[in-house]
Amino acid sequence: MTAPAVVVQIPLASFAAGLITYFSESSMWPTLKYAGGCFVLMQLGYFFGVLYLVYHERRNGREDRRTLGTSTTPIAHATLDRAHPRTPGSRSL
Repeated sequence: MTAPAVVVQIPLASFAAGLITYFSESSMWPTLKYAGGCFVLMQLGYFFGVLYLVYHERRNGREDRRTLGTSTTPIAHATLDRAHPRTPGSRSL
């Protein structure tokens, strides 16, 4: 799930949970409690999901470096070509 989708979908789902609670309970306190709880639980789930993906990607990166026989990240092997500071297609000022 992308970040813009989370910004829109989590509050909408919380609002929907609040509407359902309001129509079944006819009171604002349970509505606010359930909508708030729904919002917090979904945010926590998204946060821990992202942490899991970062951990998993980092672990896979370490395994990939072991199979390549290097202990450094690929960016450490990059060199800067100072003879040609402009990239092809860029305009000078």
